[in-house]
Amino acid sequence: MTGSSGIDQIRALLAQVLEQKERSVFQRLREWYLDAAHKRGDQRRDLEVSTCLGPLLRWIILRWAAQERRLALALDASTLADRWTVLSISVLIRGCAIPVAWKVIGAHAKGSWRPYWEGLLERLQGSVPADWEVLGLADRGLYARWLYTAIVACGWHPFLRINLAVKARAVGEEAFDWISRWVPAPGTRVARRGGVFCPAEEPTVLHVADAVGSGL
Repeated sequence: MTGSSGIDQIRALLAQVLEQKERSVFQRLREWYLDAAHKRGDQRRDLEVSTCLGPLLRWIILRWAAQERRLALALDASTLADRWTVLSISVLIRGCAIPVAWKVIGAHAKGSWRPYWEGLLERLQGSVPADWEVLGLADRGLYARWLYTAIVACGWHPFLRINLAVKARAVGEEAFDWISRWVPAPGTRVARRGGVFCPAEEPTVLHVADAVGSGL
């Protein structure tokens, strides 16, 4: 309603709607994201942040340029010192990344990240209009068949950076072979229609390979 996420504008609006003092509304907004144990009052509860992720993405899309029906979402894992690892999905725009979904875990936590990534993608599923073109980008450290499948399940196109230890086949080929045959040296580029994961009876997809250093 305010067209902004700034706390000053939000508190001014809510103070008028609720007929309360701005100072009281401001304090409640500051406590809103805290754990229930750190909030004042006897009937406080935790905020389930994951319920806000889809609405956050939809809010960004509402303010998107009307003629621009394309979106790029970056999946990234960032480590904060040796304490935390932040798994995030961000909207890429004008050289910036706006986080719209995230999960913070211990830097040395054991176990697979797969459930976290699938959960974040599931929270965002359906938040982008079906007729939009959406790219799901990820670096080669996140490359996996299950991630490819999860992005496709959202109706989006995977744009995953891969390494040399991957097999693929071009249209018309029967067997899979190492993708390095197409990019034998750093700096080599090739655009070819083929498949990495899809079985023979499924439609092929377009992959662009760019050999830089030791990866694609």
